[in-house]
Amino acid sequence: MILRHTAPSKILGGPFIAVCALLLAILQAVSPPVAQAAEIKVITVPAFTRAFKEIVPRFESATGHTLVVNFAVLAPLMRRIDSGEKFDVAIIRAQEIDSLIGRGRLVADTRVSIARVGIGVWVRPGARKPDISSVEAFKRLLIEAKSISYTSESGAGVYMAGLIERLCLSDTMKPKTKLLAGGGQNQNAVAAGEVEYGFSVVSDGAGRSDVELLGLLPPEIQNWVIFAAGAATDAGDPASAQSFLKFLVSPEVRLVMKANALEPESR
Repeated sequence: MILRHTAPSKILGGPFIAVCALLLAILQAVSPPVAQAAEIKVITVPAFTRAFKEIVPRFESATGHTLVVNFAVLAPLMRRIDSGEKFDVAIIRAQEIDSLIGRGRLVADTRVSIARVGIGVWVRPGARKPDISSVEAFKRLLIEAKSISYTSESGAGVYMAGLIERLCLSDTMKPKTKLLAGGGQNQNAVAAGEVEYGFSVVSDGAGRSDVELLGLLPPEIQNWVIFAAGAATDAGDPASAQSFLKFLVSPEVRLVMKANALEPESR
């Protein structure tokens, strides 16, 4: 079949074009706007690094949005927020999220609980594995340790410093403690033989083969770190920021969190 292009007749002139223009205007008025792909800036702590390797591509594939994720230890991250750094979504400890809501930096009704994670002790594979199931056993581990490490400005690190003080071991532990920058550095130090024991939230070492989890701190002195999230009051695209928050609490993502030592938290 041969299709021939012919000029429109004069009958389809002005009135026809006017009708088409009117119909187009009506369709544009009643049709919902097409969602535009957005870039979402997320700030969070290193505890989520491994889980986000799965979460980010899944969200981007499902929505077309782009996630720009910046990981930083809690204390310097809060200093950046306090200095006015712009972001769209924050995922940090629940108490800091609540503080930012109170200060008007986050939208209150976007707050969601994300996960909780405990503090654990890491050793090299094949290393001696002393008992740490009680407070006395844990205290003995510290006294007998040749060296330990924890992150100086993370929530877990600040807790460890306070715990050592409460156990009256500050003077004993100071010369054999190495303070690190976080983001898996404690596990790196253990794997390299630089310290005997590394302390951090257990998600920091999830999936690594060069270190082993000796165990969690005893229940009496455990400190569960609870994470929450919220959208910034000045988010560039509030709708896309909230879509990411909803994705974070979906059953699919909760399974990813759990597989990376981050227990779902519903409070």
